[in-house]
Amino acid sequence: MFLFCPHKKGDEPVNDPINDPINAMLKEVLDFIKNNPGARKPSIINYIGKSEVTIKRYLNELVALNLIEYRGSKKTGGYYIKS
Repeated sequence: MFLFCPHKKGDEPVNDPINDPINAMLKEVLDFIKNNPGARKPSIINYIGKSEVTIKRYLNELVALNLIEYRGSKKTGGYYIKS
């Protein structure tokens, strides 16, 4: 009987090449918010160049990781780095 372990050489998970660009994009969104406190979704979409759905997913993930927060009303609020 054989046991299949989906690991590459050096015990790196197979999906690392997939996760690295996603993590890089999260960092890019986070850096944009750091440099532009109160950033709103349209300006993030314009800067990053991804779809609204993708940016919304990144923002939700950063909120879940407790790295950013949304302050203000839906109409005039924006994203800030959590202190």
